[in-house]
Amino acid sequence: MRIPIGQFDQFYGNVLLPIDLQPSAGSYRYNPGLVYYQKFSNPNFNVYVNSSLEFAQAIQTDRTNKFKYGDLYLFSLGGNYKLSKRLGLNLELRDQIRKKSVNNKVVVNASGGNVLFMIPRVSYTQRNWVIQAGMELPVYKNLSTIGYPQLSNKYAWNIGVKRSFKLIQDFDTTKFIENSKVVVQVFYVNGKCGMCKS
Repeated sequence: MRIPIGQFDQFYGNVLLPIDLQPSAGSYRYNPGLVYYQKFSNPNFNVYVNSSLEFAQAIQTDRTNKFKYGDLYLFSLGGNYKLSKRLGLNLELRDQIRKKSVNNKVVVNASGGNVLFMIPRVSYTQRNWVIQAGMELPVYKNLSTIGYPQLSNKYAWNIGVKRSFKLIQDFDTTKFIENSKVVVQVFYVNGKCGMCKS
């Protein structure tokens, strides 16, 4: 889920920025998705496929009357390569398709479209921490915007920090044996021969 944080209805000079270029989403957005990883015989290399859908709640402000972003469909294909124990490279192609937005039940013609991104990333791992830095480069744009060049970012930087946690500790056999107590119990068996007693 994306939470709306930051300024909405922002102006650039005397011009109100188009709603798709606002710094804040302006509304809650929900992102269900699926990711599939495939490893190979080379342990330093894997590929992944990612698909997701984003849909948003309607926005109600002084200048916006029940504006709803068009649904966004994302499809990614990427690969990871481990250069060393700590350093890794990633290259991803992401296709982003947005349906047209709706303002007070009226379709906004100058909205929506298709952008294909190439996203190179580098990652550094230290214990349970991973730091990633990447750049989103639009290599193909077909947006329903007015004028040329089409309104969209020329590029975008992104930096991320991840930390992994173990919710369940690995089973330690040695510790288990050390902390175990041996209990001897004797049972009376009314058997007639050794086989029955066994």
